[in-house]
Amino acid sequence: MHKLKKSLSLLLLFCILVSCFPITVFAGKPEQVLPTNSVNVSSPVEQTSDLNEYPTISEAERVIKTFHNDNAEVCFRNTLNSAEKLEIIENLFECTLNIEDAHQILDTTTESEYTRFICEDRTEVSFSEDGDLFRISTIYGELATSQINVMSIEEMQDICLDLMPDLYQLKKKKNEYILTDTYDFDEDYLFFTFEKMLENGITNPFQSINVVFNKDSLNFSIAAKFDSAPNAIDPQISESEAIAVANEHAVNENLFNSAKLTYISDRLYNLKIDHYNDNICYLVYEVSSSNNDGIFYIDALSGEYVGRDLIMGETGFAVAI
Repeated sequence: MHKLKKSLSLLLLFCILVSCFPITVFAGKPEQVLPTNSVNVSSPVEQTSDLNEYPTISEAERVIKTFHNDNAEVCFRNTLNSAEKLEIIENLFECTLNIEDAHQILDTTTESEYTRFICEDRTEVSFSEDGDLFRISTIYGELATSQINVMSIEEMQDICLDLMPDLYQLKKKKNEYILTDTYDFDEDYLFFTFEKMLENGITNPFQSINVVFNKDSLNFSIAAKFDSAPNAIDPQISESEAIAVANEHAVNENLFNSAKLTYISDRLYNLKIDHYNDNICYLVYEVSSSNNDGIFYIDALSGEYVGRDLIMGETGFAVAI
């Protein structure tokens, strides 16, 4: 029970840290952080929607089909379609991919589907419709250990960097991602965020690979890929123009004086509550001030005011729950 609680806490914090998806005061609901699509499955299935059976399914997701044993195994092998990829996964995550169940899941927020395969050791592997592997997790199947690793965070970071080329190969990605954040969660895990470097010199948090690294086994525990394409690379307005727009919306005479380019999600940009497009993100200026009066987002193309993020201004990091 203690291990389960710890695992749930870890997954929650992983959602909090992944890709810096912020809550804004106008958004209504926080950002959903799971990229989704679907896998076409022709095997016999059993239908179910009981979320209590699947603790890793969020409230925004619904199990629409379940298939077991041989059907699930055959579907997994056909989807993976590579003995080399199978070996890479088992080596990187120190797991054995004996598939026991599979769940075809509908993301009710994006209205898209994907398939999650569950192994005997509770490893989870998720694929999109085109066979793209976007998430692997062994966190629920890991055993407690008393091993004490005396390596420094820097040494473990170097090990993670050495393992990344195999992960890029697994996820069909070029080595064009750079390490943008390292977070020491507790005595067991480290978080790493690798973001894609774009032509404009900006890293895109919505095109990223996020990794949870096990300090004891020196293997990956979770790896998740996010791939929302930017709507633009180059801004059409200047930093000073963005700051001027933000100051038009400032309160209590707190003037903004700093701006930098970044990207925000379709949910935050278009203020959609029930549905959003997770395939695109938007170039904006993140405008801030030294007095921590929140952060304003200004469209880098049109110069229009997009919204305000109070949490980011108060804590220095974004939060999604």
